[in-house]
Amino acid sequence: MNIIVMSKNRPMQLEVCLRSLKTHFNEYESCDKVVIFKATDKDYMDGYRILMTEYPEVKFVHETVFKTDVLKSVNPTNKFTMFVMDDIIFKNSFSLNDKPFQIMVANGKENVLAVSLRLHKGISYCYATDKNSKLPKFARDIPNEACVWNFIGCEGDWSVGCSLDSNVFFTDYIMLLLNKIDFYNPNTLEAGLNIPWVTHLQIKHPTYLICYPDKAKMINVPANRVQNVYQNRFENSFSEKELNDMFLNNKRISLENVNNIDTNSVHYPIQYKFLGE
Repeated sequence: MNIIVMSKNRPMQLEVCLRSLKTHFNEYESCDKVVIFKATDKDYMDGYRILMTEYPEVKFVHETVFKTDVLKSVNPTNKFTMFVMDDIIFKNSFSLNDKPFQIMVANGKENVLAVSLRLHKGISYCYATDKNSKLPKFARDIPNEACVWNFIGCEGDWSVGCSLDSNVFFTDYIMLLLNKIDFYNPNTLEAGLNIPWVTHLQIKHPTYLICYPDKAKMINVPANRVQNVYQNRFENSFSEKELNDMFLNNKRISLENVNNIDTNSVHYPIQYKFLGE
């Protein structure tokens, strides 16, 4: 599997993202792992250099032309590709041998768009819009193993097919989309992937997603915002500069209050705790 992580000025948040993924993903070691990063000054670059030493198994790509960097980071021989944002923390264990991936392979790219690691049946609130959202009508609900639904017409986060928050796609299908759309940063990439595909791209888009029923595998922690393309909601609990200064002084975010946490939303504003506190 390809794991492509996108990061800007967030070495501290990226570190806990990578550490939690390494902790919870069974096939972490065998995957191709790439971080595409942007550092706008020397202090952030110093933070990324520390991560290059701490995570030698990860390829770090200093962003030049974002679309080109993304396309070059996808190994076409891998069956799956997962995109990850740097403010994600993984909280529960998962494996490519789990039921959602078995169903995905059995039904093929003509029917299944992705396995979503961010959703489960407890997701009833969309932080981004500050609205409650109904569960979809599941086409298939296997207790303790997997849920399948058609995301067209659903509410909140249940309606987003091509999320960059740890959705796992068939590589050949996502490469087809990546080559068709124009994008220049993660926000325009996600927006481009979620346009009306049939009319714009002349591509038949599969409309089914699969998730684990009882526990999502990650949360997105909206502590800060590092882009101005979209005015995404965030908490402003720690600026990226505050966290990077702490990181350069050997602080690290703890997983203690994140592991196995139950949440009702994908974006969940936990208060960071730090190792040694």
